[in-house]
Amino acid sequence: MKDELIFHRVSRDGWKKGQHHGEYIPENIEDEGFIRCWNGAQAEEAANKYYSNARRLLLIVIDPSRVKTRIKYRELEDGMETPCILGPLNIDAVIDKLNLRPDREGHYSIEVETN
Repeated sequence: MKDELIFHRVSRDGWKKGQHHGEYIPENIEDEGFIRCWNGAQAEEAANKYYSNARRLLLIVIDPSRVKTRIKYRELEDGMETPCILGPLNIDAVIDKLNLRPDREGHYSIEVETN
């Protein structure tokens, strides 16, 4: 379903640095042209597939109905369809942050961050 929550993996430092004037702009947006996201069923699997053993990762939870920039769904080489935000992400579309912490084998599970 295209209107469900979507997720974006980011380092804690990248999240802090990428927020400017109410928008999140990742450093690689000029190279990529978009912010790659995942739906709920893909989030943990994608983290384990692409980011194993990385430290200090967050999964930001995004309400697509609040995103001011266009969202386009792209098919990856493995046939998986993934949402991509085609520009900066307005911060008020981010409704939560989840910690990604690898276990001893380097696999991620999702943990809700409380402040």
